[in-house]
Amino acid sequence: MSEKAVAVILLGGPNKGTSYGFRPLSIDLPKPLFPVGGLPLLQQQIRTCKKAGCSEIFLLGFYPVEEMDKFIKTTGRKEDVSLRYLFEFEPLSTSGGLFHFRDQIQKNLKEDGTIFFMNCDVCSLFPLEKLEKVHKKGGKHSTVLCVNSEMESSKQYGNIFIKNNEESGIVEHYVEKPENCVTSTISCGIYAFARSIFDVLKAIYKQTSSHGPISLERDVFPALCASEELFGLLSNSPFVQIKSAASAISASSLFLLGMKNLSTGDNIIGDVFIHPTATVDSGAKLGPNVTIGAGAIVEKGTRIKNAIVLEDCHIQEHTLIMDSVIGWNSEIGKWCRIEGTPPAVNPDKPFARLESDRLFDSSGRLIPSSTILGKNTFLADELVVRNSIVMPAKTLNYNISNQIVL
Repeated sequence: MSEKAVAVILLGGPNKGTSYGFRPLSIDLPKPLFPVGGLPLLQQQIRTCKKAGCSEIFLLGFYPVEEMDKFIKTTGRKEDVSLRYLFEFEPLSTSGGLFHFRDQIQKNLKEDGTIFFMNCDVCSLFPLEKLEKVHKKGGKHSTVLCVNSEMESSKQYGNIFIKNNEESGIVEHYVEKPENCVTSTISCGIYAFARSIFDVLKAIYKQTSSHGPISLERDVFPALCASEELFGLLSNSPFVQIKSAASAISASSLFLLGMKNLSTGDNIIGDVFIHPTATVDSGAKLGPNVTIGAGAIVEKGTRIKNAIVLEDCHIQEHTLIMDSVIGWNSEIGKWCRIEGTPPAVNPDKPFARLESDRLFDSSGRLIPSSTILGKNTFLADELVVRNSIVMPAKTLNYNISNQIVL
């Protein structure tokens, strides 16, 4: 059966820079499978692609097959969608895998069908239906979903200038992560392609003498701009990119906004997800922006805010957790205080972004950020852990602040 739309989600792999930045959480689980908003990030994206009409979704990356296999089988059945993992035997950059697996990707796609392409670390409410509509109307090889940002933070993303500063239209200029500010409009890392994109990739590969990995952002989009074949859509949807472990908290908040069947009760404030198998005492107060994983236990008198508590954790009574991630199977003692510093956003700048990918400042000091506890962390009673990162399988019986515990 021919498909009107398919999706390709770019996963990257374990030795990619962003996976290192996601440590210690990516030590025990591939970054795309980390739970945000109570579900693996990848599953959140799969649900959105299915809602947009994709019944066939390709996962492109170089994580070992055995690390992805169980998720693909169970999620494919649960979401009633065809999932295929296209394994790159070597990193092929952002467009290499798309071109290498072109036959599989377009095999069941209609001649006028759409290919949605997105990076796995992008968290958005994904207006894919509108993106496809604008893409069809524009009639170009590719359409880029973009948002406004403040000028300084725009240097961390692909910069886009849409003709006449319209909401949608031909992209006249695209530059990836410029040294100097070019425009405040940035790429979300979410694209719509026509089948003709494979002809463009083929031509670019022929022009490249090395035939090495080719970047979508540095090689393909500038070429499309030159021929007026790149379209842009400016969206006002919330957008967060998971670059570090701390940014997972902001991403979780975004996904909780769009979720149904969240937890309610006198002890719940705002958006809170509690897994059905978790046990939370009625005397504990949770929220806003809290997710409690499967099998977790939260005792009385506990206060949790703006945090992710992962599977099989035990949070003992009268403990405070704010702006933190508590790793799998961790044990937190009584009367502990675990807190981080949320990313600062200038309220006077309407398009300010949450930038939390850097660990150290220019002097080599750890930047105050969310506290991250790795898997199997044990904290004794009455401890304070503030603005710190703790690697897995550590036992703490002393207070720490602004440290990395290796």
